[in-house]
Amino acid sequence: MKASITSPMSDAMEKLQVEINRLRASLKMMRNANAALCSGDDAALRAMGFSEEHIAYLKERHCSGLDGFPKYVFRNNYSNIRSLKKCMQKLMVQTA
Repeated sequence: MKASITSPMSDAMEKLQVEINRLRASLKMMRNANAALCSGDDAALRAMGFSEEHIAYLKERHCSGLDGFPKYVFRNNYSNIRSLKKCMQKLMVQTA
């Protein structure tokens, strides 16, 4: 079997896409966790992999009138995704 040869550019694109996918998964997990907090579904939080200590912390935030995962964390993730997409576009232009 032949080993595939990748260019540094394709490696960079792949790494950027992996990071974008990781951030998107993080956003989905945080949305689901906040929804579980609102509905009082501790079992869903456990199923997401949160420890009992983390669940207690998130519930404490929620009971204090705060989001388990605050809005600024979502904004930062969206901002990072936009930045990574811009990097990908620049790489695509450079290789064209």
